[in-house]
Amino acid sequence: MVGEVEGDGPADVIAGSTTTTVRFAGSGETVLLDTAALGTGDLAESGRIETSPGAPGLAVPIGETVVATDGSGRLRVHGADGELLDPSSASVTAADVLLAGCTEPAGTIATNVGVVIGCAEGALLAVVDRSSSDPDPVPAFEAIPYPQAVSADGRATSFHARPGRPTVAAVAGTSGVWLLDTRERRWTLLPTPTPLQLVTAVDDRDQHVVGLTTTGDLLVLDGATGAVTGSATALVGAADLAAGVQLEVDQNRAYLNLPSTRTVVEIDYGDAARIARTFTFDTAPAFFAETGR
Repeated sequence: MVGEVEGDGPADVIAGSTTTTVRFAGSGETVLLDTAALGTGDLAESGRIETSPGAPGLAVPIGETVVATDGSGRLRVHGADGELLDPSSASVTAADVLLAGCTEPAGTIATNVGVVIGCAEGALLAVVDRSSSDPDPVPAFEAIPYPQAVSADGRATSFHARPGRPTVAAVAGTSGVWLLDTRERRWTLLPTPTPLQLVTAVDDRDQHVVGLTTTGDLLVLDGATGAVTGSATALVGAADLAAGVQLEVDQNRAYLNLPSTRTVVEIDYGDAARIARTFTFDTAPAFFAETGR
């Protein structure tokens, strides 16, 4: 137990290489914590970002900066101390131009190419130039628009993938799956026979995509063709679907927690979604994480 961070409402926590952001939905306030200090067991606050109470938004650490929504929902660039960076700086001005084109921001994920931020128009990709002589370089942003008109319900608003891979996945409303290849700057829409509740991209040689349907079935898709290559029917019951479960993948297996039965299921997605093992616990695994990847 490192310490306590006080705030109003649910907290959204995103860890970055320099800064970890804790954004409280009720107050709209974001607390900035030193990531290195957290790693040694210390709670060191480096700054705060204030926005309107209850307003939707996000705060994303990117390199030595933090990109956060202001009271109007527009994304702005802050330093690690929470202060807005000088808008007259050429690099900040260039970033602000791209950020202004990202409306209704929602969802973010880090890949081995850069950091993704979801937008109504598609996504922004933020890349930090590590070779820059500037000790605190401002990320370069690039817009990746959707390839077609997308309704509000069909947007990608929550991204998931095997850590450290360039391609990420998001639920595309009731249509199926959005895949975003951050290396190629390309979206792909994969229709599914049943709407999905969760989905994640393995991004391996065989381009596996693993999803959980709204009826509790686990599907394995071919990310290149969209074909269903495996399924496990009725794997998750209604109680766990309603409460919310997690789907984690590594280079060989997928894992689902089922709190109602106090189990975690291991799935071999490369073998037609075969159930490889089931782990049973004395208490409900409400939250879990895989280590040793």
